[in-house]
Amino acid sequence: MLKRFTTKQLVLLALIAAFIFVFDMAFVSGIEAVVGVPGVGVLVDTIFVLAIATIGGLIVRKPGTFTIIILIYSTLCIPTNIIGPPGAYKLLIGLFLGLFADIVLALFHYRRLGYLISLPIANVLVFPLLLYMMIVLALPGAQELQNTIWMFIGITAIESVIGSWLGIKLYEKKIIKMAIVKQFGD
Repeated sequence: MLKRFTTKQLVLLALIAAFIFVFDMAFVSGIEAVVGVPGVGVLVDTIFVLAIATIGGLIVRKPGTFTIIILIYSTLCIPTNIIGPPGAYKLLIGLFLGLFADIVLALFHYRRLGYLISLPIANVLVFPLLLYMMIVLALPGAQELQNTIWMFIGITAIESVIGSWLGIKLYEKKIIKMAIVKQFGD
């Protein structure tokens, strides 16, 4: 039987999503506005974002954790240039990526290797999904993204694994020992 989320856990996941969004608003959207290529801002924050998301997933080890985080994040991104031009299509991308990460993580029984694989792959899938949506919806910037997508995928893949690894290390060495973190477990 699936365990339900407590109110504390849901609040923590929402705070993680909001924290990542605020960080992205400060850095990513500004970079994308200057450079003019959708997705380029991800190269700046990937390690940080994946570390934070991984820590959140390690604290709340339940099916649906990443779907909740990514859907809240995607919802916050709708009116912004984060994850491409403004639009509700970001919810579909977020839903797919969240479910993908949760399913892969469950297949690995929430072990370390699952965290090193699930979020990095989901993070890399942002680019082809975004490009597909931009082409189908005739959104601006599709050509620029298409010209640079393989570079983004390569760099993001490496940074994503580093970010997840860093999140695991921080969790195992420091965060797991914090009294407040123990309140969010089962």
